[in-house]
Amino acid sequence: METATAVMLGVFILVVLITLFALVFRLEQLESRVVEVPEQAVRSEPLAVHWLVEGYCVKDRRRVEMMNPHPILMVNGRPATAGTCPHCGTKIFKISKSFGVVEAIARRREDLQLVANGRREVA
Repeated sequence: METATAVMLGVFILVVLITLFALVFRLEQLESRVVEVPEQAVRSEPLAVHWLVEGYCVKDRRRVEMMNPHPILMVNGRPATAGTCPHCGTKIFKISKSFGVVEAIARRREDLQLVANGRREVA
């Protein structure tokens, strides 16, 4: 074998080995950064249990924490939250977007479509 061919073969093997070691080193770096993400805890109770909403009670003339808050859609189409006052039992409404309002909007649209078709009355 000629010396030039032997030198070129040696250089080729050297380049392949350097590339291989660089790839292995890079792979080790990437593997050291991998972090295991824990699975999300499955909730057995609805979010509304931990959902605290304040509203203004007209009868008591103060802000109170609503009992049994639930999202509603008013007749004019605005989202709101309805509940009861824990002191006097009066209905309380808070006009704003709330948890679960998407479902309420979907139900309201469904009711409006059924009424338009003459199948059902809106409650």
